[in-house]
Amino acid sequence: MTAVYMVLTSLVGLGIGLWFGRPGRFSQTSDDIEHIMKTGVGRRGRRKKTFTPMAWMQRRAGAKDTASRGRREGRGRAGFSLEAPDERK
Repeated sequence: MTAVYMVLTSLVGLGIGLWFGRPGRFSQTSDDIEHIMKTGVGRRGRRKKTFTPMAWMQRRAGAKDTASRGRREGRGRAGFSLEAPDERK
């Protein structure tokens, strides 16, 4: 009986995943397209970044990376320096 519940639960989960994974329904009229092409301004612009747990985990995993540490310390795109193993401190 437990196996039946597990199979049903997995099928329901699969159905929910397929339902939410469908593409969105966005329709745009030809007048809207013409207006955007005339003005040269669209809905594109600087979007506010939203917090997601996955992005946070990836940022935390990359915190040990020297390139990301350099950006956080304010060096920006200053590059990196190469040194031989015997030149290390």
